[in-house]
Amino acid sequence: MLDLTTNDLINFEIQEKETHLKVFADADLAEKALALLFNLRSELETFIATTPRFKEAYSPVNVPFRSPQLIKNMAWAARKGKVGPMASVAGAIAELIGKELLKYSKEVIVINGNDAFVQTDYEREFAIPNSNYMLKIDPRDCPMAFSTLTNLGTAEALVVKSKSGALADAAATAIGNVLRDPIEYDDVMKLAKKIRGLKGVLFTKGDFIGAIGKMDIRSKG
Repeated sequence: MLDLTTNDLINFEIQEKETHLKVFADADLAEKALALLFNLRSELETFIATTPRFKEAYSPVNVPFRSPQLIKNMAWAARKGKVGPMASVAGAIAELIGKELLKYSKEVIVINGNDAFVQTDYEREFAIPNSNYMLKIDPRDCPMAFSTLTNLGTAEALVVKSKSGALADAAATAIGNVLRDPIEYDDVMKLAKKIRGLKGVLFTKGDFIGAIGKMDIRSKG
């Protein structure tokens, strides 16, 4: 799970089946967050029961216009990233819960594994897993979402930022699939630029850093 240390926000953790969230807010919103998570997972499970391909596919799947917002967000992100819908589920859930909790808290940060949704009034720093770097999130850029992947073969860590949590997650999967192969890093950047809606992409390999867009980082320690 992504790491954030802060003393000015209340933090709590919730879990529903396989989904484990860490939430930071101005108040203890655990009950509201858990109810939101339960509803989102129920919508997803109900949809998958009638459309199993949505869970199994490794490519985009069309969904009815009247589908729940979570399903539509995942399907949209999958089309943008040319991946299966489930590649965006963690980021999509973090974003939807985060936006709903903003009705009750001025600041909200939702961490779902290696995905995060951030709405903050102050600069926040997140430790990038499997790297020596911290990612800074500027409050002027919020709301912002990002997704991280590690141990990718040709890279140690990957970070993708977007206004959409679903898109950040789907794009991280798409770019991560390329980074697993022995490929020129320029080709990775070309792929990242083709996915419209990304605010930044960064990957690390030892002391080497490849990045496009606005990616503010610093060394740990």
